[in-house]
Amino acid sequence: MMNLFRIFISLFLLLNLEACSRNSEDAAKSKATIETSQNVFENKFFGVSIVKPDDWHNMSAEEQMHTKEAGSELLFSDNEDMQRAARVNAKKVHTLFSFAKHALGSPVDINPSITVLAENVSHLSGIVSGEDYFFHLKKALTSSGVNYELSDTYGRSQIGGYEFVQLDTKLVFNENGILQSYYAKRRGDFMYLVIETYGDLPNKPATSSVLDSIKFDW
Repeated sequence: MMNLFRIFISLFLLLNLEACSRNSEDAAKSKATIETSQNVFENKFFGVSIVKPDDWHNMSAEEQMHTKEAGSELLFSDNEDMQRAARVNAKKVHTLFSFAKHALGSPVDINPSITVLAENVSHLSGIVSGEDYFFHLKKALTSSGVNYELSDTYGRSQIGGYEFVQLDTKLVFNENGILQSYYAKRRGDFMYLVIETYGDLPNKPATSSVLDSIKFDW
């Protein structure tokens, strides 16, 4: 169970993991993600595509829901205000892709993963940049029941030809640390958030290669 928390602990601040629909004829009209060819996933509404490594696991809707419930209980068990805020926020966040190197529950200490989210921030005119978004995200992380070490500064990274603001974090369980990087960019009404969980530096090339496959049709 602890391994499950390690994979997607950061996702549950947003608390909305939508089902990933495959080969749907209505995908272009909806916000659904489809697999357009082997291991190539696309969300036409948000204009994003990504390539899943052949041996990586695509999270099913059921797995996403189970992980969401487990993680939200861990993060917000002692904070009713955060629970209420998360429920209100749920309908504004869309999970576009959610891949892990190993199937959930595999006997591994670290399970690298990549998740791409889009949050509707049209009602938040003060959130213009990734830095603005991370200001609030950092407050949420530090208010949770989990020990996060957050970078004091922000970086810049190119993803799909666009510059994203980068926030590096360390999720601490006992004496173990799980390294993550968050990447954020606002476009139109949506803040695009990429969550890269690599655990330790030897896993970084594997997750970086998935990041490099992301393309935006903007």
